[in-house]
Amino acid sequence: MAHSLIPVPQDIANAVEDYVRSELRDCARYSNRAPLDDSGVWSLRRLVERAYASGYDAGHSAGAREVRAMRDFDQMRNGEGGEGWRPSGSPRPRP
Repeated sequence: MAHSLIPVPQDIANAVEDYVRSELRDCARYSNRAPLDDSGVWSLRRLVERAYASGYDAGHSAGAREVRAMRDFDQMRNGEGGEGWRPSGSPRPRP
């Protein structure tokens, strides 16, 4: 999965930045809060990127399966399948 090729939408990036600012503000306000250091902020951003990319990939895969299923249904309905017809993506029968 090529996460670096999937851009994170600006509203998600803004939500991460808002969270970081909130954490830093709370750290300054309360004595029992530790600040997010640069490494923690970077790790948080990477986590969000990976989570978004995983969701994107899952949605893309589900959409592709749906398109294949609709195409298979249309072929079957139109009689294009014939005797050797099988759904796309299914394994070939063994001889």
